[in-house]
Amino acid sequence: WCYGGGSGTRRHFHRKHDQILWYGKGKDYTFNPQYRPYTEGTLQRGLTRVKGKKYKLHKEGALLQDWWVDINKILSPTARENLKFPTQKPLALLKRIIASASNPGDLAADFYAGSGTTAEACEEMNRSWISCDSSKLAIQSSRYRLLRKKARPFQITELIDEGSEGQKQGILDLIVPEVCSYDEKQAMVKLGISRYDSPLFPFENRNFVSCLDFWELDWDYDGCFSSQLQVIREKPDYNLPLPLQLSILLPKQKEYRMAIKSYDIFGHSIIKSFAFSGCK
Repeated sequence: WCYGGGSGTRRHFHRKHDQILWYGKGKDYTFNPQYRPYTEGTLQRGLTRVKGKKYKLHKEGALLQDWWVDINKILSPTARENLKFPTQKPLALLKRIIASASNPGDLAADFYAGSGTTAEACEEMNRSWISCDSSKLAIQSSRYRLLRKKARPFQITELIDEGSEGQKQGILDLIVPEVCSYDEKQAMVKLGISRYDSPLFPFENRNFVSCLDFWELDWDYDGCFSSQLQVIREKPDYNLPLPLQLSILLPKQKEYRMAIKSYDIFGHSIIKSFAFSGCK
């Protein structure tokens, strides 16, 4: 994969390519040829002048070689795709790799998930996926990306570091829920977040909203958090407001058991569960 971009070195040629290693378990592997658009000159003259009348242009384009110069790096800091993750790769690059080595319905696995580009590509291309990473920020970036993408429901399994039990926890305060009768079967429940302090940088009287990445709600909490509603910014810009309150319609119950899980920009998360009475 060859790409451009600035470099200040004067000691060698600018190193602007990555090697993509391709392995097969055996001879029976999947490979789907990929194509690039013909140049304007080739389209105008065709192939007959050089190769003879029996040759025709392929409707999908020219077969792609093993070096790719048509996919740019994510250079603009304001690009919609840019999640500010240091090793983030363009979506177009992962889509090409997945298209060439798998078919719709196949399972793709990325054990160094980073910002979740592989998972998003699979969502667009009808592939199942598994993403793993040892970084909390990577998992959080991937989760946020998939929420913004409105991906299919997915399950997250996290390994808890036993040595982190003594670490300082952040503070998550919630708004006292309000329950209003909506009709005979449903109730309008109002809830949200009133305060958040990061365990790394307590915000005290400052605006804590810029510290929050997003938050989720489990409206039927049973001790195992299951995200049923997610609250994110309209755009990945922390200068924009993040909604802290919401109203949802739920079936009328005598008691509700819920949990809110918040995520901050440093990769920390806090779950706070609560119970309250429903409509009388």
